[in-house]
Amino acid sequence: MSLSKYSRKAREKFADHLFSLATSLVTGFATVILIAPLGLALSALFRPGDETEGFFEALVTIPPLEGAMFVAIYLAVVWLSVSARTQAMKIYTELYPDRCASP
Repeated sequence: MSLSKYSRKAREKFADHLFSLATSLVTGFATVILIAPLGLALSALFRPGDETEGFFEALVTIPPLEGAMFVAIYLAVVWLSVSARTQAMKIYTELYPDRCASP
């Protein structure tokens, strides 16, 4: 997508949006990945019973196709966030080149 036909302010806002998108994706996905198992582990610690065995049993019995889909979605989110940040940095570099850059 060629952004050269848009004003500097519009390109800067677009780059800001890309940074926000990448940050939101990483934050949202990392929160789900890290907080959900932590909450489950803490609830297993404070409740009496054999819930930890059920948790680990459930992890072992995940079908390979579902595991592969999870990994594929996770990698797609990581790729999308990294590419959005890279594109934003390219836009900022185009808008505000360093004055000390070597020729």
